[in-house]
Amino acid sequence: PVFSADGTRASRTTKLYNPTTGEHTTRLTVVDTATGAVLGSPIVVDGEAGDFVQSKDGTRVGLTTEKYDEATETYTTTVVIVDAATGAVVGTRFVIEAQRASHLQLNEDGTRAFQATQTFVDADRKWFTEITVIDTTSGTLVATPIVLDGSFRIHSNNQIHPQALVFNADGSRAFVHTQNLGSGVDATQPEKTYVAV
Repeated sequence: PVFSADGTRASRTTKLYNPTTGEHTTRLTVVDTATGAVLGSPIVVDGEAGDFVQSKDGTRVGLTTEKYDEATETYTTTVVIVDAATGAVVGTRFVIEAQRASHLQLNEDGTRAFQATQTFVDADRKWFTEITVIDTTSGTLVATPIVLDGSFRIHSNNQIHPQALVFNADGSRAFVHTQNLGSGVDATQPEKTYVAV
């Protein structure tokens, strides 16, 4: 489990598998450490757990999951922000029709959550990366997600590795680097894009 800074809350995720459907789900539970009581109802999210983060002040918990649909060969990434005081989802769940490309990250004061996802377009033989920014206070989107050419993930040893955004000193800017992966384009000329969010 992950404990809040003052030790009054403990949050943990549990992986669930349904052998009948073959689907994975993730359950997030927030507990009052003084009483041992579960706060609110456990939150169940489709897909396998990705990242599980907590703001420095302990008021917000963020969870991301990823689900793969074998029938359509597509990925879905879901992000939820939870109020640690009540155990309830803040705002809405964010369901992104793309593969998780980054770790879920919070800015310095915990008011913004960042999630990068990516998709591959067969017709163009190219990767595209999307950056979603969430206001953790209200659980709403901050502006329109940014779409960039190229992949944000690093491909090595036949595996895809989620990466982390790089923030400036005061946390007001996040920098993203994308690259092509040689899928129908010249891999010797990587696409590099730096974006301030």
